[in-house]
Amino acid sequence: QLALLVGAEGTATLVQIGILIAAIGKPVKKAMEAVTSQIVKLTKRFDPAAFCSKGWTRAGEDPQTAATREFDPTELKLLCPLKDGESSINGEERRKRLLAEPGVKLGLDALLFFWKNQHQIPEGWKEAGYITFDGDVLVDPGGNHHVPYLCRDGGRWEWAPYWLGHDFCARIVSASLAPVVQQADYGAGKSR
Repeated sequence: QLALLVGAEGTATLVQIGILIAAIGKPVKKAMEAVTSQIVKLTKRFDPAAFCSKGWTRAGEDPQTAATREFDPTELKLLCPLKDGESSINGEERRKRLLAEPGVKLGLDALLFFWKNQHQIPEGWKEAGYITFDGDVLVDPGGNHHVPYLCRDGGRWEWAPYWLGHDFCARIVSASLAPVVQQADYGAGKSR
């Protein structure tokens, strides 16, 4: 449409530009709404007793995880804390390494969100193997610690708790948000 509005000299009048903006305004507004509607809002708390069974509890919630109630799913990344030469690692050591890495580790509330909104699970996760949510720990009635995971099984998503006493291999990755780089705000007109 722009080509029709631009004159022979390659210029457009303000009226022509206004017509173009009015013509594309609605699709642009819809596209912006679609982008902003993709922000994940964690409005519900994961209740282990209701989701797992009686006697399960929540423990070890990372403070960054607890404070993160919404995020942009395009900022998600999958982490594997294995060092060079390691084929697996104990779950407790793995979680300790993950929590030491920059960025927010997703927890039980994010698992609940993705479980109930599977259409919003990032497409790339289908090939990832097992995706753990290490920002929290589930404790079973016997006192054993677990992290929950999602995986694809036969074309559908499954979830289960994974005992931290097991070894974790490279196909078990952790859902994390990329760290936010803080920038100094010097204010307008102030010198550094």
